[in-house]
Amino acid sequence: MKVLFILHETSIHNGSWKSAYNLIKGLQKKNVKILIVCPNNNGVYKILKENGYNVIAVKYFWNRVKLKPTFKETIKYLPRTIRRIFYSFLWMYKCTKICKNFKPDIIHSNSSVITNGYLLAKKLKITHIWHVREYGDLDFSLSLKDSNKLFSKNKYYICITNSIRTHRNLDGISGAKVIYNGICNKEDLELTLNSMDIRKEKYFLYVGSLNRGKGIEDLLRAWHNAKLAQPLKQFTLKICGGKLNDIRDWKYFCEKNDIPDIEWLGCRDDVPSLMQAAYAVIIPSLFEGFGRVMPEATVNNALVVGRNTGGTKEQFDNGVQITGNEIGLRFNNLDELTAHIITIASSNPKSYYNYIISGKKTILSLYTNEIYVSETYNFYQTILKTEKNMTNSPYICHKSNSILS
Repeated sequence: MKVLFILHETSIHNGSWKSAYNLIKGLQKKNVKILIVCPNNNGVYKILKENGYNVIAVKYFWNRVKLKPTFKETIKYLPRTIRRIFYSFLWMYKCTKICKNFKPDIIHSNSSVITNGYLLAKKLKITHIWHVREYGDLDFSLSLKDSNKLFSKNKYYICITNSIRTHRNLDGISGAKVIYNGICNKEDLELTLNSMDIRKEKYFLYVGSLNRGKGIEDLLRAWHNAKLAQPLKQFTLKICGGKLNDIRDWKYFCEKNDIPDIEWLGCRDDVPSLMQAAYAVIIPSLFEGFGRVMPEATVNNALVVGRNTGGTKEQFDNGVQITGNEIGLRFNNLDELTAHIITIASSNPKSYYNYIISGKKTILSLYTNEIYVSETYNFYQTILKTEKNMTNSPYICHKSNSILS
């Protein structure tokens, strides 16, 4: 089996990349031949190249249209569109040649924000899978109006949560399968079930980008309110992640609103260690697609405090269904988040031991790399059996309506 795997960006701190990397490694162990296409030769591309993966870089810009664009974004829309169209033509030309040489059975687009994979597959009559990792509007405030015209014409989808499948109108479609992201290997997680490290330092932790959709403003306001309580006097809030411009803007927000004891860490490679020592990892995202940070925190023996929406809610609900217990602390509004912070700071970390154990049991049932890879591989096989016509000269080019729709 051969798969052309298309990535939409190359940031090494991006959750979709981490999930894709776990999948690629596992599929190759099952003797799936994979050729990875990156939009540039930075970050992820370099890691793949250094580790001996079959990877190429073909420049490509996807259509980042905001639901409510700023004036600056509106001004840049036309030149960005011209740039995107130009590079899409080049991408299609180069990737057509690549497909003729590689002869993939499946083209797998790692995100639903990109459309070129679908268009390439349609042109060459190759089966295409869209990995649907985002709501689009709810999580990233993106307008998917243009891409949805193509999205609805596709046959096969991997949705990372039931919530996303429903939101993207894919319920009841036989080719739309929910497969949760893989977080860790089963054996590694099993070794930690009875070895809880509860040595904690007096800080709370946030991990992620700093755009407003991640709920960072609510977190900062809740922290400001919580700091008025006596138990929080010795605590700090560590913010891990974000671009330099975003950090600068939120620092100004904190100064303007007199929000104390914030430590801005930027992007870090020691996130597991930071999680292990935190009293809790807070996930305030307005709508998380899946939310890798949540199970990653649990794996690293950290209590999770998460907003009761989207993928975070689905993970909480899965935990209750599987173990009969909550796997973290939910909140629905700023007041509830503030109350959780105060309560946790006032408590012995050991009192939350059962939340973490239940969380690990949930991960073992749903989010191991073994389950992730096996379900995806089986889905590939089912698709190829269904698409019997793939054996009939699938690599002859045919004219498509447009490569820029």
